Parts: sequence; C-alpha cells; structure tokens
Amino acid sequence: MHDLREPPVAPVLRLVGDLVGSGGAGIRSALATMAGEPDLILDLADMGFVDAASLGAVASGIRAVQRGGGRVVIVSPRPSVTRALTAAGLAGIAPVTESVAEARLLMN
Repeated sequence: MHDLREPPVAPVLRLVGDLVGSGGAGIRSALATMAGEPDLILDLADMGFVDAASLGAVASGIRAVQRGGGRVVIVSPRPSVTRALTAAGLAGIAPVTESVAEARLLMN
C-alpha cells in the first residue's frame, strides 16, 4: 500500500518594507508563532533596509523554528539585506532561493 497524501505546504512569511526600530519585536513575535511549523519560507523579496535590532529578531526567529525541528528557507533577499546578513555573520543561517516555488522544491 502507498501513502498518496501530499506533503504539507510550508507557510510563507513575507516581510515588506524597511525594518527599523520597534519592527523587530513584531518580527520576533510573528516568527515565534511559527516555531512549531515543520517548515517555513521567509520571503524577503520586498524587504528594503534592516537595522541591527530587526536583523537580530529575524535571526532569533529563524533559530527558534530550527530549534523546534523546523526548516527555514529564505527567499530572494535584496543585495542590501544579503550584505547585512553577511556583515552580521548570518549568511549561512538558512538556505537562500530565488523564488517561493524554488524554496518549496528544496523542502520536498
């Protein structure tokens, strides 16, 4: 007998705009609620600038999902966000893909 059920579809958390100041707390909270998800796609395509506090919140949230046994894939960060991740030593915190579709393929 074969199990023909589809694998679960990972939720997509899309961060939009500049993340500065108190924005980090909202990100930390949103990612914390997803810590029980087996997989999470973090879409950064529309995220502009990220300050150190917000970057720390993103990293903390990713680690929370990973500690819970989940996988995180980052989608299409802009060059400025990629530079910030690299400068903070977080470049390898999660795999990076160019699209949500590519992230889903990576997770299956």
